[in-house]
Amino acid sequence: MGIGKAIVDRLSEAGASVVIADINADQGKTASQEMIGLGKKVEFIQTDTSQVSDIEKAVQFTLQKFG
Repeated sequence: MGIGKAIVDRLSEAGASVVIADINADQGKTASQEMIGLGKKVEFIQTDTSQVSDIEKAVQFTLQKFG
């Protein structure tokens, strides 16, 4: 398990809802599906964190999904 998945796992175990924001769509979708399969509340959005517009979209996505 990579550090990102480990962080998602720990946050989820603590009751957090988590958005995985990753530039790699395949890895992000796979990670989110694995976590959902374990009963975690996780969503995925493809995000290039070097682009301000992608970060803004990720924030809006998170607010829409989790409030």
